[in-house]
Amino acid sequence: MTSMTMTEFNQNPSRAARAVETSADDAVVVTSRGRPQLVLLSYERFQRLTMTGGRLSEVLRMSPPSDFEIVERHGVEPSRVEF
Repeated sequence: MTSMTMTEFNQNPSRAARAVETSADDAVVVTSRGRPQLVLLSYERFQRLTMTGGRLSEVLRMSPPSDFEIVERHGVEPSRVEF
């Protein structure tokens, strides 16, 4: 994923917009002090991410993005949910 610093973003926002347009995944991560702070998305990507209208069932039917990764957390017990 393409990234740039907050300083670079503030000094040249049009460069950030061009970076989003040319990025393979239509997104740019903006970092502050080395940590991800913002994500700039193309409008098309935003629409794809929000087209579900907030329905969980629709989200579950969607294919995961190609850069989706599940990270296992060792030593963490799953939370129990009571109904």
